[in-house]
Amino acid sequence: MFGLNHEISYSYMVIFLLLFVLSRKDILDQVHTIIVEDLPESTNRTLTTVTVGSRTIGHAVRFAKEALYQRLIYLGIGNNREGLIDPLASQPSEEQLGSLRNKIQIALQDVYLAVICMFPGIYQTFNDQMTSRRSINSKPAPFFKKTAVVDGVFEEVSLDQYKGKWVLLAFIPLAFTFVCPTEIIAYSEAAKQFAEEGAQVLFASTDSEYSLLAWTNVARQDGGLGPVNIPLLADTNHTLSKDYGVLIEEEGVALRGIFLIDPKGVLRQITINDLPVGRSVEESLRLLKAFKFTDEHGEVCPANWQPGADTIKPEVDASKEFFSKSK
Repeated sequence: MFGLNHEISYSYMVIFLLLFVLSRKDILDQVHTIIVEDLPESTNRTLTTVTVGSRTIGHAVRFAKEALYQRLIYLGIGNNREGLIDPLASQPSEEQLGSLRNKIQIALQDVYLAVICMFPGIYQTFNDQMTSRRSINSKPAPFFKKTAVVDGVFEEVSLDQYKGKWVLLAFIPLAFTFVCPTEIIAYSEAAKQFAEEGAQVLFASTDSEYSLLAWTNVARQDGGLGPVNIPLLADTNHTLSKDYGVLIEEEGVALRGIFLIDPKGVLRQITINDLPVGRSVEESLRLLKAFKFTDEHGEVCPANWQPGADTIKPEVDASKEFFSKSK
């Protein structure tokens, strides 16, 4: 769970924490709100004092999904599945606390953080692993292996099989929706153009492979996909969406992310749209061609660059050739 040899299950951790809580009735009686004191601008590994009421119980490693939080107040722990510590409010929220009627549950959740406080190395290991899996430009793309619908049948598709090729990995929220089929159809119809540039297009969603197959068996005029020219990956356990940072956990669906991965398996470009707005095939092709150009020629592409347009030599003196043409 927290990175202890990848083998400590959540069940064992819960049992341990329950025994810990029952053996510490003083904490059980006093736990209400855990307050993490004001933090300076720093990294996610900053240690800070944690208090229960007026009592200091240890130190915690700072962790917030949003860098905007300067004062974090925890009413229990957010995501039990992943062990992430979620700030639930930017100021004390007695009404939220009052809605949690089960005092043992409150104590269990809060002491869960206290255990992290007592063993910050555990949390740091977990934090390191989560950071290493997060999708970041210029870093290796997270590995994946998923069941996919390919030409109407199920096949295993992995990132490794595309070594030496560019990969455009795109996420959609759900099958049988509205924007999603327009995107898949558009990219499917452009599959040959991507292939001519040495790229493979993959689409992924949190649907099962059976739902995706059924979607391809529905005619386009009825809101289906019909036959498509690109693999559709089934991320039923959400690991792919999590690893690439696009999962909306409360809803179990992915944001509209696109990840351009180069032939060495390195992430070169990331675009993430909110759910209502689809993406552009033309822009994806432009970015692919731009990155290929820079890799091959060592020059950089200015804003709105199109193939055949001027590029810039990334040196102070040499770049003046480009800028001297500007009006």
